[in-house]
Amino acid sequence: MKNTFKIFGIIALAAVIGLSMVSCKEDEGTKLPDELVAKWYYDEDCMFLEFEIFSDGTVALSDLYSSTGVKNVSISVSGNVIYMTYTYGGYTLTDVGNWKVAGKVLTLDGDDLSFEGVYYKK
Repeated sequence: MKNTFKIFGIIALAAVIGLSMVSCKEDEGTKLPDELVAKWYYDEDCMFLEFEIFSDGTVALSDLYSSTGVKNVSISVSGNVIYMTYTYGGYTLTDVGNWKVAGKVLTLDGDDLSFEGVYYKK
């Protein structure tokens, strides 16, 4: 009788573990909308800036951007709101603004957005 309870206990434990593994969704991480994932450039006012946005939200800056002291840029979005987090002068800052992609044009705007402007897909 003791062995029967042990076997049922082991079966019940295995069932609980199995069901919990099936019901838990694996973390897919941060994924940006496909239209944001690209190389972008800004070419106005005698200034050429370039950066690349990756699907996980990391951003690779061109040398010119990096020379300004801006580092560790990452972005996330919620609807049409964009959050840009970066390090500048030893401080970690987050700017908030709006984003829109129309064809090969990315528009970033907002009162609290250092990277405001119109960018073009490379």
